[in-house]
Amino acid sequence: MIRVLLADDHVIVREGLRRIVEESGDMEVAAEASHGKEAIGQVQKHSPDVAVIDLSMPGMDGLEVIRQLKSLYPALPVLVFTMHEEEQYVVRAIEAGAIGYITKRSASEQLVVAIRKVKRRKEIFNTLGS
Repeated sequence: MIRVLLADDHVIVREGLRRIVEESGDMEVAAEASHGKEAIGQVQKHSPDVAVIDLSMPGMDGLEVIRQLKSLYPALPVLVFTMHEEEQYVVRAIEAGAIGYITKRSASEQLVVAIRKVKRRKEIFNTLGS
């Protein structure tokens, strides 16, 4: 079972992500966070296998969360799940330590595939929602 951390400041997004993850059959939500600092604390508390991080969160943005997670937990694979489709965000996320990047326009099946790939340390970058 792949244990996933979901970090997004929108409750409805986290609820949808939780449903997608739990319906996959081989994943479960280990923890959720509504802001960056909480995401780091939840990783420490629950030791997920994959962190799914939004870039736009209050307090500490997703890029800083990724940097801190990679500093504290270098083996933790991070998948960015965001509305930002511009290449500059993809580049910044990679530089911060993410190994996957998909947009919120992606289909639910793409998210599940992306989480599985990131867990196996395979890169996936999809900014076109296809």
